[in-house]
Amino acid sequence: MEAYKIAKEKIENCKKYKIPYLDLSGLNLTHLPQELADLTWLERLSISRNNLNSIQILKNLTLIRKLAFSHNNITDLTPLKNNTKLKFLFMKHNKISDISTLKTIKTLKKIEAHHNSIKDIKDLETLPQLIFLDLASNSVSNIEPLKNIKTLRWLSLKDNPIKLEDIIKLKNSLKNLVYFAY
Repeated sequence: MEAYKIAKEKIENCKKYKIPYLDLSGLNLTHLPQELADLTWLERLSISRNNLNSIQILKNLTLIRKLAFSHNNITDLTPLKNNTKLKFLFMKHNKISDISTLKTIKTLKKIEAHHNSIKDIKDLETLPQLIFLDLASNSVSNIEPLKNIKTLRWLSLKDNPIKLEDIIKLKNSLKNLVYFAY
């Protein structure tokens, strides 16, 4: 229970001083303390390297610009659907397969989503500001939707079941890419 005591102390301190950043990483939490839901002014939150199954408590934290929940067991992104400020999303090493919720977050610039179970990426083509996308080590085979994201400058598709001819077509259609790994 020491971890929850530390988490609650950090949350209380954040609440007391209205600090816009909170780091609850590496505490081996299996759930997030309910008090976190009260920090509606948060702009940056890191809850990586825990044992979390859910981010449901984040549904009303709609001012977050930078969110990290890497190295957990998260499967559901729907609690993020009302976040219209989110720019940087770090969700690598989870159990995410459905990323359709991300289509509602038009402010996204960077997504790190490697080592998940993502297959369908069609909803990413609706993100007008996306610059950085890491989908390495997923189950993506259809990369056609990515050709419409002309803002992309950094893209990793390593260790996905993608045909070489599709890679070549994509590379030729994305003229602004500075880094492309496949």
